[in-house]
Amino acid sequence: MNWGRIGKRSKRGVSPIIATILLVAITVVLAAVLYVLVSGYLSHTSSAPMSVGWSQVQSSYNTPKTLFYYNTTVQSVSPSGLKWFDIATISLKNSGGGAASMTGVTVTVITAAGGTLTYASGSWTGTNTAVSSGDTLEVVVPGASLASPVAGGSIVLSPTSSYSGTSTIALPS
Repeated sequence: MNWGRIGKRSKRGVSPIIATILLVAITVVLAAVLYVLVSGYLSHTSSAPMSVGWSQVQSSYNTPKTLFYYNTTVQSVSPSGLKWFDIATISLKNSGGGAASMTGVTVTVITAAGGTLTYASGSWTGTNTAVSSGDTLEVVVPGASLASPVAGGSIVLSPTSSYSGTSTIALPS
């Protein structure tokens, strides 16, 4: 029996192969953690808030009261680069705040420069121009029983993901 080795620690370390595997594993784990932290900051981009100021809505109807016309004019726009095609959806709300049917509804924009754009079924036709003061939005809603289904409700314009917020236009009762 070798009494000189009892109570003394062995001076041998981890083998070079195991040490290399441990170093590579630690490096991979640290790289993955760093990637997760950095990608969280890079992928989170904020969208510009959309703001459109509108004039008071003018409403009218045809003689048998089967079509109701709502006209309003853009008073102010922010940001200045906002274009009509950046408006992803236009929807109607009834007086209780619930969604109103868009069946048969026509939305037309007459630009201050004299151009015309039309919105139907979630898409625009016409030349994509910047939203500017003086542009007129006309919404024609079919009615039943001589009453507008959206009287006292609102028109809601929602932007694409490039912008945030909504623009709401209150309709007269």
